[in-house]
Amino acid sequence: PISYVDVVVAEPGIQTIMGDVGYGEAVDAYFDVSSGTPVVVGGTEGLGPDIKGGVTQLNEILFGAGGERTIAFVVGTVQPEITVADAQAMGVTELIVTYELNYGASGGDTRMFNIERALDFLNASKGRLVAPGANWGWHEVIGNCSYETGFLGAGALVDGVRVIEEGGGICNVASAVYNAAYEAGLPIIERHNHSIYMANYPLGRDATVSWPSPDMIFQNDTQHYILVTAEYDGNDMWISIWGTSEGRTFTSESFWSGTNRVINYRNVYDANGNLLIEDTFVSTFRTPETTTTPTPTPTETTTTPVTPETPATPETPETPETTTQ
Repeated sequence: PISYVDVVVAEPGIQTIMGDVGYGEAVDAYFDVSSGTPVVVGGTEGLGPDIKGGVTQLNEILFGAGGERTIAFVVGTVQPEITVADAQAMGVTELIVTYELNYGASGGDTRMFNIERALDFLNASKGRLVAPGANWGWHEVIGNCSYETGFLGAGALVDGVRVIEEGGGICNVASAVYNAAYEAGLPIIERHNHSIYMANYPLGRDATVSWPSPDMIFQNDTQHYILVTAEYDGNDMWISIWGTSEGRTFTSESFWSGTNRVINYRNVYDANGNLLIEDTFVSTFRTPETTTTPTPTPTETTTTPVTPETPATPETPETPETTTQ
């Protein structure tokens, strides 16, 4: 029979239950990418609840003389949730891809405010670090861009109609993240196009989000963690994905099919030129941008981002009923 509580097992479990309180003033290790190369900083211990001492008290309550059945945590030294050693083992060592998007040309101050607030949320979220096999999801990382979370009313699309909506403009950020993941060759789990064609994104490569749906989700199917970061200057934004490059390349081709549908193909290859992912993304719009069918020249782009190992299942998204631009 069990005659004690194992502190090695109990300490992290209790600390997790306590959340941020359990880590006290300890500072997580994080990646400073300002130099163009990820550098691990932070990861310092700090004052917090002495959980080991609390486990000792728990053992006394359960298996000792009994008596007082309340655990009183005293102040002690605690380690951060992410130590320097943890961060160094993640494999975030280099830039994989950066996607640049202009967002400051039009739309007003409130739209720009919402865009930059969403970018700040991205940088502040623990979800910007994506473990191998895990997903990055807009709703999980950024959340509900509402008045309650500090966003403003700005121009948006709702059922194909331009209106003033809370969080208007955030789809610029969603589309930039989508394109960064697209060019990194990562599997796209969920993506929806706008109800009206948007000419400021690569043809067929926009992404709309709204709360509680639709969402925008991609997967990290590499062997290492990836880090998603954002920069902006009031005119342009840069979404970057950092990790360990595995020599992946991709080709992309988009074309109009009829007057209101765009078909986008993406092929992703490993370092040896073997086909890993073959995607088809179909975007159907309520109305075309012009009365005649646009005939843009298909484009092909090649880069060298992270190498996923498991091909993603191609998707064919439908036009969402409610969208935010």
